[in-house]
Amino acid sequence: MATFQELERDYAKHMKEAIASDGFTSSSKISPQDIQNPRTLQEAKIIKLS
Repeated sequence: MATFQELERDYAKHMKEAIASDGFTSSSKISPQDIQNPRTLQEAKIIKLS
């Protein structure tokens, strides 16, 4: 069984990749079209269900 730190590191890696894939940055302005089905939202849902 994975440790909490291993899970945390894996989730963080997936979220970081999803955010980059969606093209979001700390200075991004997000429009309604951006949040319809972004990879970032998909990853957050996966983590929530885990």
